[in-house]
Order: sequence, then structure tokens, then C-alpha cells
Amino acid sequence: MTKSPLFICIVLLPVVAASAQTGMRVLPISVGRPHVCHDQSKPADLNSPTGPTVISYVVTADGEVKDPQIAKSSGNAELDVRATKCVLDWRYKPAQQNGQPVDAMTSATIMWNIAGFNR
Repeated sequence: MTKSPLFICIVLLPVVAASAQTGMRVLPISVGRPHVCHDQSKPADLNSPTGPTVISYVVTADGEVKDPQIAKSSGNAELDVRATKCVLDWRYKPAQQNGQPVDAMTSATIMWNIAGFNR
């Protein structure tokens, strides 16, 4: 029997304040492959209720993700850990202030679609 992959849909939520006076971009811009996580393995515990996982993180002046934190749990600890690890692979064109790249806080909501797995 072939397992269906666990697909995760990403929706970015703006949390960086815009400032016309400083010339800061509202959000860093994603670069490279689309910011989606694909996982082929079935979560060990599908009995816990699952919802979206919200991850907050810093996009550095180098465009890397650091310090991912669970802002809102999905209700499933394993899925939350997977989301935290996934965002570390993402890359961005960093936010800018006065024409210089700067660190910026942002977040992503990860919508779990686990319907393809046999429970």
C-alpha cells in the first residue's frame, strides 16, 4: 500500500511594522523554492486534534531564518516540531532599513493536511 504524502500549505502573516520614515520593508521577501514543507512520514499520534501551527521567527540580514518559536500550537507536538524544523530551510531577501538589510520578525501559519493517511 502506498502512503500519500503529508502536504503542508504555508500562509505568511505580516508581523513586521512598516515605517515610512525609516524606509523599512513590511516583510522580508521569500526566495528560492516555494516555502512549503513536504513530509512523507505519518505522524505517530494522529489521535490528538490538529489545527494550524503558527511559527514566529527572525529573518536575518543575511536572509536566513533563526530562532523559530511556536506562537500557536497545532495541538500535536510532533507536527509543531516538524514545522519548526521546516522553516529553518527557508531563505529570504531581507527587510531593509535606510537601504541596508536588517533582521526582521515574521511568522508563518502552517496548515496541516493529513487526510491522505490511513488512521
